Amino acid sequence: MKQLLLAVLLIFTSFCYSQECDLLILKDGSEISVVVTEVRLTEIAYKKCDNLNGPIYVVRNQEVFMIKFKNGTSKVIKSEETSENKQVVMVKEKLEKYKVYFEPKRFYVEPEIGLGKCFINDRFSSTSSNYYYNFYDYLRSSMMFNTKCGYNINKKFGVGLLIGYNRLKKTYYGSNYYYCNMTTLAGYARLCYGGKRLIPFSDFELGAMYNFNKKSAPNIYGTIDIERSFYFKPSFGLSFPLTDKLNIQASLAYSYMRYYLSGTVLTQDWNGQNINIDYSVGHNRHMLSLNFSVRYML
Repeated sequence: MKQLLLAVLLIFTSFCYSQECDLLILKDGSEISVVVTEVRLTEIAYKKCDNLNGPIYVVRNQEVFMIKFKNGTSKVIKSEETSENKQVVMVKEKLEKYKVYFEPKRFYVEPEIGLGKCFINDRFSSTSSNYYYNFYDYLRSSMMFNTKCGYNINKKFGVGLLIGYNRLKKTYYGSNYYYCNMTTLAGYARLCYGGKRLIPFSDFELGAMYNFNKKSAPNIYGTIDIERSFYFKPSFGLSFPLTDKLNIQASLAYSYMRYYLSGTVLTQDWNGQNINIDYSVGHNRHMLSLNFSVRYML
């Protein structure tokens, strides 16, 4: 008799207990008595019935067939995700698999150093004779120190401004060289292509260089009054992210320079009298340069 009463009591307790719980039916056929706290887009959060003050557990929707709620209703869980959700998951998995990196959307500063070599130099105008033009001959090389400041509008495209110093090396006769120190001002845009460990990118600069300091011109007995150059400069390079904020970069650039030079030269006329002749010379110059920089994201 006592055993019968105990069995009835256990059945009644179990029935009352189950009425306070939900039932998770999994796809493998197992059942779990729980209290469902939240049904999310891709998962279900619950607490165990025998430990309602305990932690919250999570099970993926793909593992659940049905939820039977304590109020008598039931909900069949669809394992298929929405097309939008699938696309997001696929992109995340692809980025993680191939480790595709892009530059973050933020402001940055970028100090840069570059070494250039002129490979084509031709004159397009001159108000002096060929004799004097020969003195103002070829631009041999250059060394650049620039600072870029800009903003990445999105992960692929950015714009900015450049200010810098450009030391141009020119020649007159043979090994007679002089250096021209010019200030560089430019705007530029960057397109970032994304990559695995390295980020390919391309830059495009458009700007000018100026030097208004009057100086002596060696071997000419004259002065150079104004030098200026308008240029555009496409380049292609690779960026390596060291941290979330710091990238080191290297690029190869082509520069087309529309270069102007004017001044005064001392010479003699046909009668042997010393005279000053004003000159103005224009050049088309083509240069290749190798640039290195460090980009810091603010």
